[in-house]
Amino acid sequence: NIAFSRFSLLPDNFSFLFLILFLMPFILNKKRLLFILPVIEVFWVNMHGFFFLGPIVLLLYLLLAKIKNKEIDKSFYNTVKIIFLLTLLACFLNPQPLETIKYPIKVVKDIAAGNQKAFFKYIQELQSPFAEFSANRLFFGVLVFAFICLGFVRKLNFFYVGLAIVFAAFSLNSLRNMYFFVPVAIVIFIDRFNCIKDFLLKGIFKEGGFYLLKACFIFWIVLFSVDMTRQIIYFSHRSVFMVKENKNPQLGNYFFGINPYQQPKDMLEFIKTHKLPGRMFNTFNIGAHMIFNFFPERKVFIDGRAEFYGRSFFSNYIKLSEGSESALKSAIEEYKLEGFIICYYADTPASAIKNINNKGFKCVYFGWDGIIFVSDKFIEENPSLKSLIVDFNSVKVDKFDLANDIKLKMPYIKSYLNKANVLYLLGYDEKSKAFLEEIIKLYPNNYETYLLLAKIYYREKDYDKAFLYCRDSLFFNSSSSGAHALLARIYIKKGLLDDARKEAEKYKVNFKEFLEEVKNEKL
Repeated sequence: NIAFSRFSLLPDNFSFLFLILFLMPFILNKKRLLFILPVIEVFWVNMHGFFFLGPIVLLLYLLLAKIKNKEIDKSFYNTVKIIFLLTLLACFLNPQPLETIKYPIKVVKDIAAGNQKAFFKYIQELQSPFAEFSANRLFFGVLVFAFICLGFVRKLNFFYVGLAIVFAAFSLNSLRNMYFFVPVAIVIFIDRFNCIKDFLLKGIFKEGGFYLLKACFIFWIVLFSVDMTRQIIYFSHRSVFMVKENKNPQLGNYFFGINPYQQPKDMLEFIKTHKLPGRMFNTFNIGAHMIFNFFPERKVFIDGRAEFYGRSFFSNYIKLSEGSESALKSAIEEYKLEGFIICYYADTPASAIKNINNKGFKCVYFGWDGIIFVSDKFIEENPSLKSLIVDFNSVKVDKFDLANDIKLKMPYIKSYLNKANVLYLLGYDEKSKAFLEEIIKLYPNNYETYLLLAKIYYREKDYDKAFLYCRDSLFFNSSSSGAHALLARIYIKKGLLDDARKEAEKYKVNFKEFLEEVKNEKL
């Protein structure tokens, strides 16, 4: 359960596997297994940025295994010394060895200096596990369990204490790192098992009671394994159903496979089959896909490895995406941008779309997964693109026949919601409403749909309808900060300041400043 969210096709799965392989020689106490570690490191350093975890495991053993340990296997220890040196050398066997070695050092320095805060704030998987404590309670339970095991100190190997501290710090750093602590916790439990067993036999249970406890433990493991196997079988066969604008369902699977919610296939196919400018802005969520499909012919503006681009660049990227006109102007001038690739397959479309459109860039692709703008100059130089210019007034809204078109329950309707959001951003409110009405047919309990309808009617100054849709949105998601903020605005417009203040408090803003902002807003 801790690891499941990472088991789509993600490169950190390799690091998870390689970490387990690095721990195996120590828990099995097999010297010959050490010799495969430098070979594994060669693959690791060329496949994922967490390659430094391998040498760290070996270094912890060399530094800590001898502390208060008179029974250490000297032959095993000396072999680890040699393997550690070979593993360090293996880290240099990649196309850019010096830059690769600098990477983990730079990351640690940036975290210590607070330079990573911008990334942690805006990239969900980099946020702290403490931000979603209840959702990650199983992880925290494993963390506590590992340290309880270390409390049985008889013949304690301080190597395992070091593993627990280092990997606890690493796992608590971000959501995506949590599951790396699981194999460490298992290794610690295996090492401490005999000590725990002796304590239970002498201090709590007699021999028969201990065997009963052991039987219960085995029974629990079997039940847990059966449940886990059942979930793996279920998700490995489960198809994900998405409705695209042509009403044809798209089926996919995201367990050790390609997550269909995060694969902008149509947009990538458009980029592949049409001549587009070389100097284009792209959102970071499509960067990896572009590198995989078009490198080295097409370079990216940014990709998911945001920390490589630096705090200043990423901060400017966020400002541009959130609608800063000055950031957009600066980016166009500094990078001589001739186009924009905005991917929004699982996200709300970027507010920058409105500013890009107002700058005179022409939309040549408007799909369920994203939108592409190109400059007038480039279109004049490439007349074949003129026929692709999108007239938003003529955008077709496919109507659904519930009896014939939809035969599966609760289809994924983000594709329609994405288009509705873009049309709202660009001021095509009636078209946006048409998409939203279709969504309500398919998915009548989606709070985002009602919230966007409320925003549209608020902009049209129909505050009664805006209130009704805002209330519907909160009915399906009472914790929506966006809905509470909009409801506060509606109350202000209706002169209900006490009610507005209560809603603003839920939104956690300064009411006086908020009130002034609403009074001065231009709809």
